[in-house]
Amino acid sequence: MILVPPTQHNYFVQHLPTYQPQIESERARSVWHRALNSFEAAMPLTYTVRGTLGSFHIRMDHGSIREDTPSGSVSYSGGWAMVKTHKIAGKAKGPIISLVPLGVRGGLTLEPSVRAWAYGESPLSTLPKPGMKLRLMGAMNEQGTRCDILQLRNGSVRIDIVIRHRDGLPLRIDGHSMDGRGRDVGIRSTRVFRYLTLGSPIPKSAFVLKPG
Repeated sequence: MILVPPTQHNYFVQHLPTYQPQIESERARSVWHRALNSFEAAMPLTYTVRGTLGSFHIRMDHGSIREDTPSGSVSYSGGWAMVKTHKIAGKAKGPIISLVPLGVRGGLTLEPSVRAWAYGESPLSTLPKPGMKLRLMGAMNEQGTRCDILQLRNGSVRIDIVIRHRDGLPLRIDGHSMDGRGRDVGIRSTRVFRYLTLGSPIPKSAFVLKPG
């Protein structure tokens, strides 16, 4: 792997914008706050995400993360951000957010949960947009388990979030575009989460991208 100098990867913003939705009930607030903390509570964890942005296999632990896609991999561990794609195999010393521009340089799409975690945010905290209201829409079964349905909505976007009842982890996130009258004009994005391991130790070596 080549060493990427800081001057070649230090072009990212330091913070992602986050917005607080207007929450319409105490029950919705309880489900939402549990979901915001669910990834950290479940660490270490391994999961997949499939949807509009592609397919991702993700390992996440305190201070370490790795994303694998058909196009390549990006990771962070022990103070080093690493990337390995057909374009580049390199690493850069720095904070965990260093993996974001390094992944971009490798031509990778970062799963939004990975990008948020790299910026020190909950994987769900970047979902709300300005002027959104949050409401609890009810319950359903998803992937064979009981779930709560949260909905974020403003005049142009609606986001439906299916939250697993037993641990607060998201199982599905669908984004819908709305017309000027607030009518749904179709799904514009979808992300389906499947959790492979929760709370089981992940070897530090699993976060290291080896050359070759």
